[in-house]
Amino acid sequence: MSILPFRGGAGRSRSRIGSRLVLPIAGIVGLALAFSLGGALLIAKRQDRAAVEASIRLADVGRQRLLTRLSRSVLDYAFWDDAVRNLDTALDPEWADVNVAEWVAHAFGHDRTLVIDHDGRPAYAWSDGARADADAAVPLVVRIAPLLERAARAPIDDSQPEAGFIRDGGAVYVVAVSAITPDDRGLRDAITARGGRRAQLVFLDRVDEGMLASVAADYALADLRLADASAPGDGRLVLVSPSGEPIGALTWQVDHPGGTLLASVLPGLAAAAAGLFAFTLVMLAGARRAALAIEESERRFRDVAEASSDWIWETDDQLRLTFVSDRFVAVAGGADGSLAGRRIDEVLGRPDDARLPSDAEAATVDDPWQAARERRPFRDLHVRHDGSAGQRFCRLAGKPVFAADGRFRGYRGAAADVTAEVEANRVARHLVLHDHLTGLPNRLLLKDRLEQAIASSRRNGGFVAVLGLDLDRFKAVNDTLGHAAGDALLEAAAARLLDTVRGTDTVARTGGDEFTVIQVGMSQPHGATALCARLHETFRAPFDVGGAEVFVGVSIGIALAPVDSDDAETLMKQADIALYRAKADGRGTFRCFEAEMDAHLNDRKALEHDLRRALAKGAIDVHYQPLIDVATGAVLGVEALARWPHPTRGMVSPERFIAIAEETGLILPLGEFVLRKACSDVRDRRDLRLSVNLSPVQFRHPNLAGLVAGVLAGTGLEASRLQLEITEGVLVQDSVAALATLRRLKALGVSVAMDDFGTGYSSLGYLQRFEFDTIKIDRSFTGRLHASRDAEAIVRAVIGLGQSLGMRTIAEGVETAAQLAFLRASGCDEAQGYLFSKPVPASALADVLDAVSALPATRPAGCVTAGLALA
Repeated sequence: MSILPFRGGAGRSRSRIGSRLVLPIAGIVGLALAFSLGGALLIAKRQDRAAVEASIRLADVGRQRLLTRLSRSVLDYAFWDDAVRNLDTALDPEWADVNVAEWVAHAFGHDRTLVIDHDGRPAYAWSDGARADADAAVPLVVRIAPLLERAARAPIDDSQPEAGFIRDGGAVYVVAVSAITPDDRGLRDAITARGGRRAQLVFLDRVDEGMLASVAADYALADLRLADASAPGDGRLVLVSPSGEPIGALTWQVDHPGGTLLASVLPGLAAAAAGLFAFTLVMLAGARRAALAIEESERRFRDVAEASSDWIWETDDQLRLTFVSDRFVAVAGGADGSLAGRRIDEVLGRPDDARLPSDAEAATVDDPWQAARERRPFRDLHVRHDGSAGQRFCRLAGKPVFAADGRFRGYRGAAADVTAEVEANRVARHLVLHDHLTGLPNRLLLKDRLEQAIASSRRNGGFVAVLGLDLDRFKAVNDTLGHAAGDALLEAAAARLLDTVRGTDTVARTGGDEFTVIQVGMSQPHGATALCARLHETFRAPFDVGGAEVFVGVSIGIALAPVDSDDAETLMKQADIALYRAKADGRGTFRCFEAEMDAHLNDRKALEHDLRRALAKGAIDVHYQPLIDVATGAVLGVEALARWPHPTRGMVSPERFIAIAEETGLILPLGEFVLRKACSDVRDRRDLRLSVNLSPVQFRHPNLAGLVAGVLAGTGLEASRLQLEITEGVLVQDSVAALATLRRLKALGVSVAMDDFGTGYSSLGYLQRFEFDTIKIDRSFTGRLHASRDAEAIVRAVIGLGQSLGMRTIAEGVETAAQLAFLRASGCDEAQGYLFSKPVPASALADVLDAVSALPATRPAGCVTAGLALA
């Protein structure tokens, strides 16, 4: 409502008019002042409430960020094959110290680390920089039991962390829990076989001043503090425990813009009131001043409305826009002052087509404008518009306006910009269906697209090819250069895959270093094999990972629909089976699925299961083969060999079960078993020394020296009687780490031998840098003596090299007297092979040693070689 200034004649006329206007104008002015004051108070109250609500939303976002950050951190370390082996299958506290607790404390500032075993009991604890008593964490485990229960229910192929807040020891902590989950399919099968129970990894961060300061800075929360749950204040967010109990509250100072508003409005209202009292003395002047005061009050009210975070709009009875506040136009309009592509003066008063377009996806009803046509109030009506800042989204609320006679006059309402909320929902949907590291579709989206492709092929004919890919040598890069380098390599590999396939194909990351490609619309199998050739060519080029040049290949398995199957899950499984065959056939190649592959894989899984049971029951045998002094013919010792008498398969070849043990991690308990039994068997033969052949997987164990020391202490064998054998491959993978490990081993007092010298990457540099005590000549050279001049030259060269460096030489695989004579003439120190004896069990060892040679009364100290040799 607006009051126009009165324009009259003479003073007397004005007086009469003024006296007639005194009471009405006084009443109107009084009502206007009361309305303005009430409106200002209402708006001030709403603004104060909006400020409080906005700050609470920001604080809740900050709280959620603390939970999300710790959840991602615990998932990174729980979704790890090495964590399964060292925290779940068999807890290794030293490994947990070095690879988890110390690292996350140093790199991310996590205060505490727990490992919860399969039965829900604390098995490992780290707190404030040192390993702690796990039993002392039992009360803490009780408090986080709801998180543990929810995390344990997560599927083994899609673990989701759980997070919350707890109070412990007078302090409030952010706590995140995740079930320890493997990438490796074999480890998953092993967990499933034991009932699916998994250990859980727990990280805790104390809510301290530094953490609160970071949240306060990011979300503009002044004087953010941690207080009691009952602490008063507008800026207050209660923290609850996983069981729903309040454990504290975040409090902060909230600005009150309503007070500032009142401070600016009340002086004008006071002036208008003063004018009302003066009005009776100066009638016309007072009326005019009152009219001006009302107009000023209306302008102020509009200013307040424009300053609000929401925007005001109105329509007439034909639903044509009659008013849109400037704030609304600033967000919804274009750079030229237009709304949805039209100028404001063209939009106001236009018919229905002037309305903003509805966002059908976000709308809460089928026809978002139906409520308006039915003259009903509505809320949460989503509309989209293209403005100067790009496409944005608004949420409208409106109320119908009726005249006193009940006639519909139009709508009046407010709008709020919810672009950030819509974008957050879009990002959340993206994260559910995509890999967080590479941005590629994950297994869930992959399965959906594969099902669509199969359904299309059923309708239209044609083939669908599923290619399962695995990066060769990725684990070596991850182990030697670190997880950050591994992540960078995965991102680069994903980019190459996308560049190689067609735009209609789908590339997904399905876990670890595994990818899957869906190829459609091609003649098969030619299309799939041609793509494999392009992928192999693409991956021949090196990758630049943090300045290091890295070479990785790719193994590929192919399954076709409808040839192999028309079921999505079955096709992906068949591609995995074909991929396994490609890796088993030497890597860097591809294989198409064949029915017998499934039977072969099932047989291998059964053999792996039986090997686990055999290890658990101690059903692995150790046989021994004599070691002979070449010069004197005296028995110097024996070599211990792992043998597996299977109850139904008979004697399983070591070449087969040791390869399975190395792939699955069983080589660690198998190697320790053989070492411990060999030490026990020869402990009382004090004329013999012991040398242990270490698998490369054993050698990479972070606490190998501690394990060896523990076996020596447990069996009573002196360290000076033990010699460890390694192959050259472990030196090539990481020579710096290998040198450090060898030095720790030699510090125990044991000696070191290089096994199978000359078959791999032999170089004088390794012999000089690592100071070996013994060189072993591989049986492939010994067996070709007198048949190959090259073999004879190599054997003489190795023996001469050992003599010049002060190292003993041992020849393996001696089977003929002629071979022995050649070795004796060439100066070889020791020999072993079927010429002297085949491997025998420990019960027959004494008889074999007596039969091979009558030991002289004074002879040099003997040598026993123990390990997993395949002779």
